[in-house]
Amino acid sequence: MQGFPKWLLVAAFACAALGLIESIFFLFGGLAPFGKGLLAYALTQLIWLLPISAFFVGLRQWDHRRKTLAVLIFAAALILAVSGGIYIVKQL
Repeated sequence: MQGFPKWLLVAAFACAALGLIESIFFLFGGLAPFGKGLLAYALTQLIWLLPISAFFVGLRQWDHRRKTLAVLIFAAALILAVSGGIYIVKQL
């Protein structure tokens, strides 16, 4: 972890932590922002799965010297995770 800046690690951890917290609500809480059906279920699961996978993909891109791509991945993942969190808070 020495090769990564602290702000990047904070963004990566925030993506993973928000995704893990949201997974509880979307898997077991019965929240369905896209309605019912198989495609809607798959899209709902992507709300929490993509930020978790962005943790690994973004850090790997940074390690391979693709810094701009890594920052874009973390920014998109944080936007997705925060919007999922806002949806959860509105439903509670």
